[in-house]
Amino acid sequence: MRSSVFIALAAMLCAGPAFGSTIATFADPSTGSATPLFTVNTALGTVTGGWDDSKSGLTLIFPLTGNTYTNAFFILTNLAYSGTNSGGTTGPGAVSFYKDGEPVAAVGPLFMIEFASAQVSLSGLGGDDVFTLNDITLSGRELAGMMFEEEQFSFSFGNLKALPNKTGYTATASMTSSAIMTPEPMTIGLLAFGIGILTIAKKK
Repeated sequence: MRSSVFIALAAMLCAGPAFGSTIATFADPSTGSATPLFTVNTALGTVTGGWDDSKSGLTLIFPLTGNTYTNAFFILTNLAYSGTNSGGTTGPGAVSFYKDGEPVAAVGPLFMIEFASAQVSLSGLGGDDVFTLNDITLSGRELAGMMFEEEQFSFSFGNLKALPNKTGYTATASMTSSAIMTPEPMTIGLLAFGIGILTIAKKK
């Protein structure tokens, strides 16, 4: 009986594929090119950006936890950029998100994206640990105790406006991030189910 249960449990654990979940996302909070979120400067070789706490409209949604934070803000570390207006790559950096009005120096990020590099195009800025291997880490207070693999993030650009002499551009943006939880909730549930079956079998 026990061996049969072990075999059945192992088959259940191996049967289902792992699927990514949306970790955090927000729609473009800007009203247009006058209030950009990003600046790609090819003359300086930098990508800068952010949405400071004095601004409103950024609704940060965490589908995984079910929480939503209105008027959130984020800080992007200044990124070294190698490329042209049409595309290129950045050096390492981080994007840190906070609740409305939070003192940055006193609390850790609500949500944080760290990466060793990222890809930039006229469509956006992003990276992944599936194909490109940008060494991405998703963390923060909202994700406390969670572990992930195959992390991905993408800022989708809109409302592009050229810098003087076409030395780059500014852009508004929306964002989404995804990953696979390790272990997955389904796996944890199956393990608990299997332990329960084994306990019943042992009593019999």
